[in-house]
Amino acid sequence: MVTFESFLIILGLAALFETLRGHVALGRAVKNAKRRLAADGGAEALQGTMPSVSVVRPIKGRDVGLAENLDAALGFDYPGAVQTVFVLDDKDDPAYALVHQAVRRAKRDGLDVKLMLAGEPPEGITGKLHAMKKGIDQARHDVIAFADSDTRPDPELLADLVRALGDDKVGASFAPVVVSQPRTAGDTGYALMLNGLYGPFARRHAGPKGELPFIMGQFMAFRRKTLDAIGGVEGTAGELVDDMSIGLRMTAAGFQNVMIDRPMTIVQEDLSLRDFVKVYRRWITFSRTGLPASFKVPQHLRASLFFVQLAVLVAGLLAGSAWAAGIGLVGVLAAGASVNRLYDLYAFRSLAAWQYPVIFVLLLVSPWIYGQVLMGRDVTWRGRTYRLSGSGALARKWTEDDASLPTAEIVPSAELLASGEYRPEGQRPPAESSASSSRTLTV
Repeated sequence: MVTFESFLIILGLAALFETLRGHVALGRAVKNAKRRLAADGGAEALQGTMPSVSVVRPIKGRDVGLAENLDAALGFDYPGAVQTVFVLDDKDDPAYALVHQAVRRAKRDGLDVKLMLAGEPPEGITGKLHAMKKGIDQARHDVIAFADSDTRPDPELLADLVRALGDDKVGASFAPVVVSQPRTAGDTGYALMLNGLYGPFARRHAGPKGELPFIMGQFMAFRRKTLDAIGGVEGTAGELVDDMSIGLRMTAAGFQNVMIDRPMTIVQEDLSLRDFVKVYRRWITFSRTGLPASFKVPQHLRASLFFVQLAVLVAGLLAGSAWAAGIGLVGVLAAGASVNRLYDLYAFRSLAAWQYPVIFVLLLVSPWIYGQVLMGRDVTWRGRTYRLSGSGALARKWTEDDASLPTAEIVPSAELLASGEYRPEGQRPPAESSASSSRTLTV
């Protein structure tokens, strides 16, 4: 007969084994990506001439390190024409002066760069999606990329993204992200969330070429005709998360989303714990509709191992079983140490000693954050608060009465791409509707 103590010991050992097994698989995936990147080095991407690219960069608010981010956005080592379009709401944006100066310098250096003001988005559309669509209206080239304002890409990154689009089966390419070296406890929580949890799982679940059913859209690239095949970015109107929604629609249309090997830095510094909780809550909100269950469920199961071990530890102490309590304690420590070690592998750097315990706080508050997300009906993002439906999408859907964006019809990809009837201007809004709410600045 199995005693309660025996049950706790068996449960603790099983959870510990699964924690270690998962750690090995995740670590191997991260190491394999690093080996591929070291072997390639981006040399192949820089041979010959590559397709011309338009990079749309929506900006709202002044991010930490924005000046350096703008320099990186205008400093690609790319063997082809690059057009950069910065999109802000209006001149009152705190980032406007800095962006305006960067654009003027870039123009003096002969770069193809524009600064445009998009105005306020219509109801039922996020500010970022509105800026993306306005940026596309100014984009001249057949390859279009979108980059977030808090990113600092390497000079070779754009070439890697475009090279991945060489296969007609690939609908989107995107870069994995690495958070900059954390300085505060809030920074550390954010970095662990991406570098220790989310990033390694993405590596583990990606296919041989980096295929995933969704997109991490901090820097993503598309062929224009492929975007049109799924109804354009406007097909995402009504959704809270543009990039993940586009990725799911790409997969549904028969295309692949490919994550390249070269990582890109997200700059986040001096984040308070209170601000981190807001960011964490927002990311969980995004994942509700943006990530498929095949990706979320394994993450949730792995996180649950920590709580299983914590329960074994507490139950062992209450039952007076030193063996059960000891195994539970080892399991709890192993769960946290695994995330910290994966952070080291994924981020190419190590945490400071004082930052190691932060993972335990992050795991312990996760159920509370999830509860807030499930019960909440709004999310604040870049200074705007959006009301959500029960499913996590925008509560107020965009309709045909909203003239800012056209209706989007998803066309079967094979039919569109094989027909020879593609016209880049086909799904753009009339010139007068676009001009009424946005304008390009001459600097």
